[in-house]
Amino acid sequence: MANTTNLLTSLTLPTINNLLANAVITHRPVIVVEGKDDIQFYDTICERIERDFKIVAVENIYGYTEGCDKVIDLTFDIQNTLLSQSHLQKLYLGIIDKDARNYRDINYFNTINGYLNLFVLNYYSYESHYITRENIRKIIKQFTSINNDLLGEVIIENIYNELTSSIVDIL
Repeated sequence: MANTTNLLTSLTLPTINNLLANAVITHRPVIVVEGKDDIQFYDTICERIERDFKIVAVENIYGYTEGCDKVIDLTFDIQNTLLSQSHLQKLYLGIIDKDARNYRDINYFNTINGYLNLFVLNYYSYESHYITRENIRKIIKQFTSINNDLLGEVIIENIYNELTSSIVDIL
């Protein structure tokens, strides 16, 4: 049964080389994320900035399972390809959350920091930090004494635009 499962998996999941070849043909960059739960978060960001990326959970790539370490492994595995075919550097990005290892093990951080096209977020579980106009309003009200009359839509919109443009700059 295991051989059947492995055969089915190898026939249904794309390899990273398949994804990169498709990215070249379609001019649609691939962003690899830690897990399937991250896909909707990054799809939403891409929609808001009106950019077309293919968001793929690492476990949906042949030979990899889910998680931060697997995005790192995948990105490490394609370093030579990215170096030898520099046009692919604009078509691939691996994104991982910052985790405790970044603080405990400086060698770990220095190693992954040197990988091409691996983006380490500034926070753990970044997708849980949704930026919405309503959340901005709630946070300002919670941490300041500003009243509704002073906290107008223009202020909220300016803060929202600043925050979302910072994310766009990352991508």
